[in-house]
Amino acid sequence: MGKARNESIDVLRGVAILGTFASNIWIFTTRHNLPAARSIGERSGLDPTHFSPRSHWGSLDGAIALAVECICNGKFLALLSLLFGVGMCAQYESALRHGVRWPWRYYWRTALLLVDGVLHHIFVVEFDILMGYAVTAFLVAPLLRLKGWALGVATGVCAAVHLSMEGLRGSEAVRTRGESMLRDDAALELLSATSSTYWSQVQARFEHFWTYRTEALVIAPPLSATLFLLGATLWRAGFFESSERSTRLRRRLAIVGFVVGLPLTVLPTLELLPLSVNIALASLSRYTIAPVLALGYLSVGLMVLERATIPRIRASLSRLGRASLSVYMLQNIVCSALFYRWGLGLAPLDALATMVAWLTISAALIVLTWMWFLRFDQGPFEALWRRLSDAPFAKRPR
Repeated sequence: MGKARNESIDVLRGVAILGTFASNIWIFTTRHNLPAARSIGERSGLDPTHFSPRSHWGSLDGAIALAVECICNGKFLALLSLLFGVGMCAQYESALRHGVRWPWRYYWRTALLLVDGVLHHIFVVEFDILMGYAVTAFLVAPLLRLKGWALGVATGVCAAVHLSMEGLRGSEAVRTRGESMLRDDAALELLSATSSTYWSQVQARFEHFWTYRTEALVIAPPLSATLFLLGATLWRAGFFESSERSTRLRRRLAIVGFVVGLPLTVLPTLELLPLSVNIALASLSRYTIAPVLALGYLSVGLMVLERATIPRIRASLSRLGRASLSVYMLQNIVCSALFYRWGLGLAPLDALATMVAWLTISAALIVLTWMWFLRFDQGPFEALWRRLSDAPFAKRPR
């Protein structure tokens, strides 16, 4: 992996971490897992099963919530998944160059990620993504041996499974007029709303493990597999290289991402369509429409990085990307201590205060990573993970 490509991917990963955090922080500050706009509507006394987005754009609080929902929710998580697939493909190519059997050594690294995800879910926060990534990586890793059309077929099969599941969820949402979406959210709402002590939260996550893991282990894996393989395909196609071919490909994906993804994201919030269509689009927003827009984010991000000379911003985001695992875990720890009832209990916050909290914590994380990389080459959890990953395969002195 070239140095320039490596830095661009780190920068994009740093952007994805901050963007994902902009979605996740609402779970802490509104004390439940309802999407930001719907939670604002519910607290305003509106019927969430007949959610009227137009009424929210008319207030500052609602407009901020809906803007964050449209820009961030699911989009940066999909971008992170694409980049995870890029990293997998780069590790596969490195294994081939060094004569390492694939994917057995990688499976050990993935097992460590799974353990990390389980611990993070139980002891830190209920919406951990590491576990889902690890499970999906176990399934996807052998598929990286495929080339050309075979890899495309595997990606298409994963996408078909995902779209089938999403079609069923969308149909159920339309049939129940959105009530099924609220029931799904209510299962996660209970923990953060009622747990007054840290250990009661830990106990709740342990006892209701499968309830809280539905998204990571049932809904997300087909989509994650699709995005992992798509990221690998883009990597092999030279998408991250500086060439005329990659520039043309980026422009095409940017057009598709924004022309298709952006209208489908914004239209439901304007209430210009029939209610059943709005509900269907809302149910597809996070897991189907958001990844399309994420391709636009990825393409535009690479085009900007290729032309812009903003060394300090690039360096700050690159450090976040290089320590993405540490930053992801730390931001959840900090938010738990600040907003949950067993901590400072600063929640609930309105939309403006939530964004101020996001900016403040993000700035603190940027400063912390800058200070850390003055002395170290990797993030703390990355260094530990690397050491544990290499330990069984290190040659022991005679």
